[in-house]
This record gives sequence, structure tokens and C-alpha cells, in this order.
Amino acid sequence: MDCKIASTTRRSSGFTLVEVLIASAVASMVMGVVATTVVDVAYALKAIESYNDYESESQIALDRLSRDIRQSYRVDTGNATALSLVSTNSSRIVYNYNASSKELVRTENGVTQTLLHNCSELQFAYFQRNPLTAVYDQFPTGNPLTTKLVEVSWHCVRPQRNITTTSSDFQSAKIVIRKE
Repeated sequence: MDCKIASTTRRSSGFTLVEVLIASAVASMVMGVVATTVVDVAYALKAIESYNDYESESQIALDRLSRDIRQSYRVDTGNATALSLVSTNSSRIVYNYNASSKELVRTENGVTQTLLHNCSELQFAYFQRNPLTAVYDQFPTGNPLTTKLVEVSWHCVRPQRNITTTSSDFQSAKIVIRKE
């Protein structure tokens, strides 16, 4: 009679401890990469949103300034950081840049409105009419009454909250006084 010894140990269908540890380590690394990517994307979206808000504020300020200059009769007074216009209804519109508060403020009939915030620099320049036919250069003016073109340029910077980057906006425009 043949006697066969049957094995009493059976292989279970589960994972060994080493396999579980390796799988956990790989899963942890994958989750870390995914979490880092999600955080980076969230910061990027926040920076883009902030830039869009800043760009919108800057464009609204430029539109308002352009409309006032184009529709004014003349420049009353002006320097590098302030502009005073005589409007169509004979009221004065004053734009004033305050370097300490970094704001551009518009005042008309005693009503003050802040158009720009966090402006690190802003400058107005004044030019007269073209004195020669077919010459399209602008010539600086020393007298506000001869001003026909106003150039404005600004640079605004806003730090992002909880992010190490900043939103920055540069604007520059040459605006012609259409009246007169």
C-alpha cells in the first residue's frame, strides 16, 4: 500500500504583509503627487482670478479717464501726478495721484471716487497740437491751455494673499481732447 502524505498547509488567497506595505507606500506617493498638483492648481487659479480683477479695475479707470479727457473743453492745470479738466458743463474734474496711499482719485463737484489702488507709480504728460502739417509727433507743452493730448501711464502691483506671487498691471494711453 502506498502512503501519500498530504500537505496540511494551505496558501491563503490574501496579501502578505510585505505586499501590503509596498502597496501602501506606492499609494501614499501617488496621493502626495496628486495633492501637490491640486494645491498648485488652486494657487494658479487664485492668481489668475486676482489678475483678472486687477485688470478689470485698471481698464475701468482708463475708460473713465479717457472719456473725461475726450469730452472736456481743456486742461485747466496739470503736473506729473495731477490733472484738472474743464468739462462740458463748466465743472472741474480733478484726477490726483497720491504716492503715499498709492491711489488715483477722481473728484467732480465735491464727489470723490477712488479709481485705482496699489499704484506704485502714475504719471501724466501733456502735449500740444501738431505745429506742422503732416508731422504726427507730439510736442511737450509748458502751458495747459495749449494741451491737446494727455498721456497717462501707471504701474499697479498687488500682493496675493497666502501666495508668494503678485499681480501686476501696466497701462499707458495717449488721449486726445476732442472739444475746442
